[in-house]
Amino acid sequence: MVDIDEHLRLWDHATVKILDVRQVMLDPHEKRSAYRLPASFFLLVTRGRAYAAVDGVLQMFAPFKVILL
Repeated sequence: MVDIDEHLRLWDHATVKILDVRQVMLDPHEKRSAYRLPASFFLLVTRGRAYAAVDGVLQMFAPFKVILL
């Protein structure tokens, strides 16, 4: 388990470069075509659920959780 305080201290000293910002809104049961990310990413789901294959494993992402990969 990651100590959140230590994790936040590390992020305070990280250099981040934003390469791209996208907003995608899908209707229920609508699928997005495959897209391979060129770098690490943040994912924020605001409504419903999102499913994505990460390293070949299908994962479900719930609302209001920020995912960093």
